[in-house]
Formats: sequence, structure tokens, C-alpha cells
Amino acid sequence: KNAADKVAELVAITQAGQADAYSKTPEYALAQLKLAASVYVSHLASTPPFSDAEVHAHFDQQIAATGGVQLNVQQITANDLLTAQTVQAALASGKPFSAVMAGLRGTPGVREAKDLGWVTVLNLLEPLRAPALALSASAGAAGFSKEPIAVNNAFYFLNVIESRALTAPRYIDVADGMKKAMEATRADLGIEEINARSKVEIL
Repeated sequence: KNAADKVAELVAITQAGQADAYSKTPEYALAQLKLAASVYVSHLASTPPFSDAEVHAHFDQQIAATGGVQLNVQQITANDLLTAQTVQAALASGKPFSAVMAGLRGTPGVREAKDLGWVTVLNLLEPLRAPALALSASAGAAGFSKEPIAVNNAFYFLNVIESRALTAPRYIDVADGMKKAMEATRADLGIEEINARSKVEIL
């Protein structure tokens, strides 16, 4: 179908829908809201378009933020300060981080105790990135967090087992994905701003 035929079809379907009793239902109204919101979010994400120079600059910033390394990381996340203190005491006893992690899996108050594998700090929450890079310069028993790192009402312990030089991807291979990620971030920020200033009441 050409563009004119497609438009005509959409108009015909819309008119049929509006004439149908189904158009008066809450489900139909909600579907219309979702569609309108989705279209506007797409507009927020892509307007104005990011230039290649902007995407390339963001790529360079991201590569710099990695510190040029990949890290082999283990992580324990506690939901509360009391649990975090229990984890801290276990680590201070001299037990290997992996042993403490294995013993805590499934314990109330412990959200996660897992191997993250080889990652860059970009895979970690922003407040954990600098501590992880600092640990990467250490070795042996000094390679794990001695104290919990508080982030968003949770407490994190990191163990950097090993680090290695990062082989950065070529910009041309990741440019499209990075642009989409930048657009998604901009859309999320736009939604946050809309929510912050909106005063919608559902009666």
C-alpha cells in the first residue's frame, strides 16, 4: 500500500472504532491515552535529533568513565544498616569474600549476594563506580569494601577479584545503540519533569 492508502485505512478504522460502543469503554479510553503518551514520549526522545558529534562525544565520555579497565566483581547488597553491619563483621573476621557471600545467600535482609562477572564500572550504580575503580588498584584482602556503601536506602559491599585492560568497541559499531540509549535517557528525564510539575487528579 502507498502512503495515501495507509492513511485512508487508518482513518476508516478510527471512524469505525469511534462509532462502535466499545469506544465508550474505559479500556478504549486507556488505550487511547497509552497511544498518545507513547507518541509524545517518542517525540521527547528524538527532538531535537542528536548530532553525530554529540553521540561521539558521549561515547568518548563513557569510555573515559570506565577508567580503561574491566573488573571481575562480586557484590553483596543489604537492605538495612543492621544487616550491613553483620556483613561487615563477617568480612572483618578474615573470611574470604566469596565465603561470606555464599553464607549470606537467602538470609533475611540480604538483597543480593552474587558474582557480577567481568563488567565495566558503567554496569554499576553511579555511586559505586569510584569505589570499584579504587578497589581495582588493590590486591588480596584489600580488594573488597571494608565499610558499606550506602546508595538509595541499600548498603553495598564490593569485591574486585581482578582487573584487566578494557578493549573498547569501535565507535561505528555502537553509534546507533548509543544514540538510542541517549534518546531513552532524555525521554526518562522528560517524563520525570512532566510528573514533577503535573497535578492530575483521578476522581
